[in-house]
Amino acid sequence: MPKNKIALVAASTAPIPDVLGGGAERLVTMLIEQNEIDNKVEFIVFSIKNKKAKLQAKKYKYTKFVYLVPSNLCEKLYNFIILKLPYLFKNNLCKKGYYLKIAKWIKKNKVDIIIDENGYTEDFKKITDIVGIHKTSAHVHWMVNPMKRNISNNYGSIIGVSDFIIDFWMTHTKNRQTIAKIVYSAVDEKRFNQIITDNVKYSLRHKYNIEKQDFVFIYCGRIDEQKGVQELYKAFRQIKNKNVKLLIVGSSNKKDSKMSSYNRQLLEEARTDQNIIFTGYIDNDKLINFYQISNVQVIPTLTEEAAGLVAIEGMLSGLPIIATNSGGLVEYVDTSCALIVEKDNNLVNNLSKAMIKLLENKELCHQMGINAIKRGKQFSKKKYYDDFITAIDEILNSI
Repeated sequence: MPKNKIALVAASTAPIPDVLGGGAERLVTMLIEQNEIDNKVEFIVFSIKNKKAKLQAKKYKYTKFVYLVPSNLCEKLYNFIILKLPYLFKNNLCKKGYYLKIAKWIKKNKVDIIIDENGYTEDFKKITDIVGIHKTSAHVHWMVNPMKRNISNNYGSIIGVSDFIIDFWMTHTKNRQTIAKIVYSAVDEKRFNQIITDNVKYSLRHKYNIEKQDFVFIYCGRIDEQKGVQELYKAFRQIKNKNVKLLIVGSSNKKDSKMSSYNRQLLEEARTDQNIIFTGYIDNDKLINFYQISNVQVIPTLTEEAAGLVAIEGMLSGLPIIATNSGGLVEYVDTSCALIVEKDNNLVNNLSKAMIKLLENKELCHQMGINAIKRGKQFSKKKYYDDFITAIDEILNSI
């Protein structure tokens, strides 16, 4: 029986494989990695061209990569700015060329379904017009209003990363015939359930001036206003204990991007506090080291999160979680391993109280860490791949 040909259209801001990072890019990369083992489908991946990504792509036997090169000054300028200076430029006009090239490729080559991975742009219509709406799907990783972005009629189906995001999409779309499937996201558990040596821990702690007796709260993710990093900073300042550190792992955008003004502001504010540590961008395969020198993970997002990838990373690393009551994030954690706080006007105090509770209760902290590992194992790479393929099969069978 011939395998389904599934086209995955990556956003035009970072390449596949995920050599420059990115949550959606990591999820696509995990799919093609697991397909090398299970070989259930044939993937065709559309991505912006990148030398390092193109080199890594050679190791995949069951995925065809189509790398797209900017062909005019507008596209070249857009790709330079979005990768190097994303905080200065948010106009997506030049994406049109990216989708037009994909549409031309699709017109000449047969695929069974085309999935928009984290783009959700009106320009995807160029592809929908060729294959028909029933063969197009959006893998919805983040909050997007299909009505406001004029994309309701671009997709015959959606694959949501949480019940919350599916409900939001279906509430706001005018296409009531849209097929909706849920596939919870995952991380590569092998990266996070390993135990690093005491020597590695000591070396990393020494590098960032973290003493052996220090209790470490870790934030890991993008640094911008919506993620609540400044609120976390304020909550941490309410803890009157010199042996407590706040480790902030991440940057304002993807690897090699310039630092945002918000990021620079936080760095300046923390300059006088030696207990607040900024690491900058850290490659995904190095994150395990930072999680394992920490005691508790804090996810203080201010907006509605579609999913909770960083929560899975923290859980697999054995960390109790403090998280805001945010969208699909709370579908990934549960109360056995997480303290959920409301993101209301008292958010700073709510965060501070939760942090102090775990700081002062070692037994609770220990038990929640054990529960976190059990919970995190439910979001494995293998299960993610199987659920994704099942969702595609069900969508195709309903056409």
